Amino acid sequence: MRHRRRRRIAHRTPPSCVRRRVLFNYGLGWDSTAMLLRWLLHPETRDFHLNQMIVIIAQVGEEFAGTKRLVEQIIFPLLTQHRIRTVQVARAGPSDKDGIVVLSDTRAPSVCHTEGAWRLGDHLMRDGTAPQYANGRHFCAQRFKGWPIAKWVKQELRGRRYRSILGYHAEEPKRAAKAADYADIQRTHEFPLIAWGWGRAEVLAYVRDVTGEEWEKSCCGFCPFTGGRVELVERHLREPEQGARALLMELLSRSMNPRFGLYPSGKPLRATLEAAGCVAAITQFQRMILTHEWAVYRVRRIYREKAPLVDRSVAIIATGDRQAMLDHLRILGQTEVVGGIERVYFHRRPEGLLPSVEAFYVAAPHIIAKKEKKSFATRWHHHTDETRHGVSQIALF
Repeated sequence: MRHRRRRRIAHRTPPSCVRRRVLFNYGLGWDSTAMLLRWLLHPETRDFHLNQMIVIIAQVGEEFAGTKRLVEQIIFPLLTQHRIRTVQVARAGPSDKDGIVVLSDTRAPSVCHTEGAWRLGDHLMRDGTAPQYANGRHFCAQRFKGWPIAKWVKQELRGRRYRSILGYHAEEPKRAAKAADYADIQRTHEFPLIAWGWGRAEVLAYVRDVTGEEWEKSCCGFCPFTGGRVELVERHLREPEQGARALLMELLSRSMNPRFGLYPSGKPLRATLEAAGCVAAITQFQRMILTHEWAVYRVRRIYREKAPLVDRSVAIIATGDRQAMLDHLRILGQTEVVGGIERVYFHRRPEGLLPSVEAFYVAAPHIIAKKEKKSFATRWHHHTDETRHGVSQIALF
């Protein structure tokens, strides 16, 4: 009797369940917390196994302590319970050549390393600037979140395909569309909150119902996108060290460029904190600037018609205590006070004229690093006729 050969049937996994890695970009705030909680507590809402998921956190070093507390008390125990691999990364230094630091890589996370490694605030203050947000680009997020995660993915996955989970909600279709443009063969970007139709109200309500907490926005104490709104000021009241740090950054940035504070509106942060009665933050800030070493800086700036639109040279003329540096500044010439900051101009920029130059001396805390590109001196001399002592007689264009 002939036996029929049995046909072997291949059980194919549905496309939605292909065992690709699922990289969950956890930003510590409302939106990604809502997604993570729902996937952990309601398995039917996801199409993958939890052992496929990696939770990755880019630490910029400026998170509020309240967010750290909530993540360690609520989210990390759940990740430990489900044995989900949790990775925390950060920039290792100011240059991309410095690479990244893996602060933690574990299936039992307990500490949220919000201190980071090379801190965003230190980076900005070293450059004497504040967060940049020109043309809708979030430079801080790109350099201190996107870049470290991309670097880790390249090292870890080595070209293997994965699903990238991002926390844009249903009221952010433009941001999601922009992020989707960066999808490639290796990764696909997915936006669960948009697929669920969850906007900000649904996100906040869900997190509140599940945790019993009023989860706050993940942001730096000097975030320009908050615009000094009430909720940020309230956090500065609770964590005055964040407010003091933001005030120091604003002072340094406005010392280098009187037109560039923290907020696009131009309203100084100090005025906002004073109006709200943030006495502790202001007191800490005043203590910082009184005890820190100061410097007199020579700042020269070239404004061009094409990129790079602005080129800057920063030189350190002298260092010492605050009063000594203010006295030194006044010896250099007639001071002018703008926004509480004294300067001695030796060339004022003509408004609306390009190319043009600007140059002044200013005293500020000795935090800003000296800076000058190799080509700056050549370009500067092209526009000026400097004397041996550096005080210029400017040639007309």
